[in-house]
Amino acid sequence: MIEHDIKESKRYREMLDEVEAIVRDLGQNKQDLDEVTGKVQKGFEIIKSMKDRLEQTRAQVEKIR
Repeated sequence: MIEHDIKESKRYREMLDEVEAIVRDLGQNKQDLDEVTGKVQKGFEIIKSMKDRLEQTRAQVEKIR
């Protein structure tokens, strides 16, 4: 169970790292509009996945309580 939780946390961390990389790239202002649009869309999709995972975790914790 703990190993599974570590793997889940790592994937969450990887998603966060990817969002941070997107934000850094966007801050460099070197992309054209199509690249920016694609990166913003991907970032929002990742953030939505992260939010969903947090909600699932919250629900699990509430269930345990």
